[in-house]
Amino acid sequence: MTREKWLVELAEKLEVIFTEHGATLPKYRVTCGFPSKGGLSKLRTLGQCWSDKASADDTHELIVSMTLDEPMRIAGVLAHEMVHAAVGV
Repeated sequence: MTREKWLVELAEKLEVIFTEHGATLPKYRVTCGFPSKGGLSKLRTLGQCWSDKASADDTHELIVSMTLDEPMRIAGVLAHEMVHAAVGV
């Protein structure tokens, strides 16, 4: 299984938890890569949520850093970015 497929499946599982707590997630995509620096070191930025306004098809873009390799840490970063998508960036 690729990293990205694992990340997509993780997002689907986390989405169930959001739904159980009454949160609605907008349209989003997840991927792994190097988050935009935005003035910070790419090694310190663990994830990013890009606004749907930055996407051609009005989709939030969630990025988890490729420098992470611990599954629980990745899950925490992804959940954090999903919260940004749900409540605003």
